[in-house]
Amino acid sequence: GVATGRTRSTSNTITPALSYQLTPLTTMRVTTGFTHQEFEADELRGSDIYRGDLSCDHRITPLLTGTVGYTFQ
Repeated sequence: GVATGRTRSTSNTITPALSYQLTPLTTMRVTTGFTHQEFEADELRGSDIYRGDLSCDHRITPLLTGTVGYTFQ
């Protein structure tokens, strides 16, 4: 559902990441994340959000890098 109005909330996030250089021009990155959110109002439910990213960077020129990636949540 959707809640309107104002209430205090607390959230905690952790986001570890790992990158690996495949070649001098190409780097792979993996990022994952977790967020936990709680609300002060008893009638509102907290939530846990999981997400992840996988991307590949390729340096085309010294000033231009191309990136392709996928994010899931």
